[in-house]
Amino acid sequence: GDVFGGGDFNINFAVNVGDVNGDGTVDFVDFTPVLAATGSTAAGGSPYSVFADQNFDGTIDFVDFTPILGNTGNMVPASFPGALSGLSPEGEGSDEADGESYESSVDVALGDFFN
Repeated sequence: GDVFGGGDFNINFAVNVGDVNGDGTVDFVDFTPVLAATGSTAAGGSPYSVFADQNFDGTIDFVDFTPILGNTGNMVPASFPGALSGLSPEGEGSDEADGESYESSVDVALGDFFN
């Protein structure tokens, strides 16, 4: 029960396991941040990077190179399908116009990235 009808809302996430630098492609450039942070821990701070910690164990080590090696050459699609035209949320007005406050939530389920 929120003010927006239409059922579930689905969104695509462009996630490419091993893409440490976030450019959409897993390649040799993704080794650099992992190599620079090797030996660091989440508790120890910099140079630790959550992006370089590919297995999310809090320590950057040789295991974090595995997703890069296994996915080298993978790329995310250049674009995703756009929004459906002609659809709008139910209800009219806004917080400013009618003084109402609307709340909604989004549930996001991220799958198992390490098949």
